Amino acid sequence: MEVMAFLKTLHGENCSLSLRIPNPFGPKTVASPSSKKPKNGVEEEETLDDRISQLPDSLLIQILSLLWTKDAVSSCVLSKRWQYLWTSVYNFNFVAEAFKKAENFISFVDHVLTHSSCSKIKKIYLFSLVVPERDLKISQWLSFAVENKVEDVMLYAFALAEYLSYELPLSIYTCSSLVTLNLSRWVFDKRLILAWNSLKSLKVRTIRLDDDDIVKLLSSCPALEILELSMFGGFRRLEINSSNLISSVG
Repeated sequence: MEVMAFLKTLHGENCSLSLRIPNPFGPKTVASPSSKKPKNGVEEEETLDDRISQLPDSLLIQILSLLWTKDAVSSCVLSKRWQYLWTSVYNFNFVAEAFKKAENFISFVDHVLTHSSCSKIKKIYLFSLVVPERDLKISQWLSFAVENKVEDVMLYAFALAEYLSYELPLSIYTCSSLVTLNLSRWVFDKRLILAWNSLKSLKVRTIRLDDDDIVKLLSSCPALEILELSMFGGFRRLEINSSNLISSVG
């Protein structure tokens, strides 16, 4: 399969990647008609597929990191050159809706993270249709991300029952690399040590927090600039004393 045909399959016929790809071969020289060397009577022209395939692995990995992870993994069918490039992506976007069965979604995420060779994760987004009483391996997946110095975490759960929720792995509560955190249906445990020293953006929805929880949460995020709470309850007052906080929405 040609590279551009693959990208068009993912994003439509009129797609355009929002990524500027430099020409690694310098300015393209336009040859005069007399200097072109025909092959079998047909002039050879450099195609866009050729150009993309000749890019260094680092740029191809950057392209794959912009895609949904399922699409990035699918690129392995393009050629031997692309077979293992997806294992180096640094962004992970997992969407349960892309799978007919929950067990297939779980197996896919396990497979991707098990084969990942990335030592520094930029972001991991998990969009799950339902949070079952068992933790759907959320704890295991997030622990992997923390071990690889993840910066951005989004965990969005669509639960079929209001009482369904989840707890985060202990390691994420002291993750020093975390910059943005977006959660829904999270169970906040006030007994745990919380130290999000680098966290700048916290967005939480469908959660219950009392007054003490809010105080602990804010005091544990000294660099926090953005705080968004939606569909929340439990506390009676919200007092913010932070010189860094730029925006707060409740």
